[in-house]
Amino acid sequence: MYDALGAAYLSDIEKALPPEIGAFVRSLPAHSSILDVGCAGGRDTEQFLKYGLRPIGIDLSAVFLAEAKRRLPSVPFYKMDVQKMDFPDGTFGAIWAQAVLLHINREQVPYVLKEFYRVLRQDGKLHIQVKEGEGYQELSDDLAASGEIKRGFTLFGQSELEELVRIAGFVLISSEIVPDTLGRDIQWIRIWARKV
Repeated sequence: MYDALGAAYLSDIEKALPPEIGAFVRSLPAHSSILDVGCAGGRDTEQFLKYGLRPIGIDLSAVFLAEAKRRLPSVPFYKMDVQKMDFPDGTFGAIWAQAVLLHINREQVPYVLKEFYRVLRQDGKLHIQVKEGEGYQELSDDLAASGEIKRGFTLFGQSELEELVRIAGFVLISSEIVPDTLGRDIQWIRIWARKV
């Protein structure tokens, strides 16, 4: 799906830079390693590099990864499934998972969160943002690249996601409902958590 949407989709989401990146980075020790999960074309990864972090990006789209590597040739990018991450325990100081868990089957989400916990260092921080809602839904949006194409999303309630994060072993730092940065009729749940 995302390989087909390609460069046009990346152009659409370029305008949706999450405003909380700076605050998240400032909460981390200087020069922390950070895993950008579902890095797409490297939009957020580039910000981490500018802030002096040591990012690594993973995605499943070859088209997106080619753009990320072109954009940021000094950053390691890997084609990797978040459900089967090939990193040793305690590799990263932080994980950034922006609009990622909504692409995972609900029954696999606890396993993915445990994987996040595994590859984080002690006191490592986690950012998750997903669409608020219930169940699994096929939705279209106002992005020019996707047009009338419907994409499937796993939607979450705020308390549901908080509980999943706690069960995985994390301590919640914050949990908020935030509006869509592109002005679409979407509410997002943003959670920051810490490995203890």
